[in-house]
Amino acid sequence: MSFKLQTVLQTPTKNYPYKLARLANDHIVYYAYDPKLKKLRRLRDYIPKKLKTDKEKASWVRERIETINSLLRQGYIYKHKKASLIEAVNANIELRRKTTRQRSYEGYKSITDVFHRWLVREKLHTLLPEQLSKDHIKSFLLYILQEREVGNRTYNNYLKTLNTIFNDFVREGILQANPSKGLKKLRVDKGRNLAFSVKEQKLLENWLMKNDYALYTFTRFVYYCFLRPSEILGLQPHHIDLDNGTISIPAKVAKNRRASTIHMPRKLQSIATGWLDALPIGNQDETKEAKKDYCSSFVFGKKLKLSARKEDRKRVSERHRKAIKATGLDKNSALTLYSWKHTGVVRAYKAGVDLKTIQSQCRHSSLDMTDKYLKSLGLNDYQLPDDW
Repeated sequence: MSFKLQTVLQTPTKNYPYKLARLANDHIVYYAYDPKLKKLRRLRDYIPKKLKTDKEKASWVRERIETINSLLRQGYIYKHKKASLIEAVNANIELRRKTTRQRSYEGYKSITDVFHRWLVREKLHTLLPEQLSKDHIKSFLLYILQEREVGNRTYNNYLKTLNTIFNDFVREGILQANPSKGLKKLRVDKGRNLAFSVKEQKLLENWLMKNDYALYTFTRFVYYCFLRPSEILGLQPHHIDLDNGTISIPAKVAKNRRASTIHMPRKLQSIATGWLDALPIGNQDETKEAKKDYCSSFVFGKKLKLSARKEDRKRVSERHRKAIKATGLDKNSALTLYSWKHTGVVRAYKAGVDLKTIQSQCRHSSLDMTDKYLKSLGLNDYQLPDDW
């Protein structure tokens, strides 16, 4: 039996159906049972191009058909080719593209692309999943530290991503054990989440209202409702209920993949009403198609306008960075679009909003999580009074 047939057929534990091999033009066709599909699978063997004469071709076809039919009669079935480590990782990432948020997928893809290139560089691109060892993972992590010069936090992200993928492999039966299990994370100094000072907040708000009102309105949803920018970009008109003062966060854009409803403070209701009233809302004089287009559009779509096209999260951040630079606040690189959420939480806490309400608006799973978040903002229950 040739090597090619060994990779195609394997001995079964019981007899399965088959169709004998026969010549069909320039190739041999036959059917073997596929245990994954649970039915016959059509297979082809093409006549080698190196055979030039009819006599050589006829001899090869005859011997090949005899060998294949002998194997089929013995009960051989189709044998699936084992996926390489790179193929298995790519399949895992492709599944995540369909089941996770875009930013999460991009994070996984970025890290596995580096892992892929390292495997190729080290001539490990044909490595099978079960051949992957802890030493391989250590070598890769050493590579990103020494050659790519990543920081401790990024190093930990790489390790976490690989650990997650290999845990999937264990659950799917691709691996017996996770080769990255037991590898320790590097120490990361915990920094504070940075909010705008009152002065910085007023300066930036005044600039945005005068120069980029769309971005100003966008930041109000972050500031008052503690929404993530990616969640706001997924909002459509029907998600905002001005009458009841609520916003429905659809599961597909929520970080925890769970649909939820949050309340809008009165100040945001006023801003949101003005923003939505300025949009081309379908009225009685407009066609049903126009009304349908409105309802299916994004409130902050392309260029932060009502649009059926979704705006990219990175573009909003870039737009906000320009505002930061224009106001002279770019000296502090820790001030970002996300700082509006931190600022909103700080102002709410200092205004006397209770911990449970902050937890609900932040959609934290526990009060302990909220408490840790507040501490990262420099807030706790033991702040000294202003007149101390």
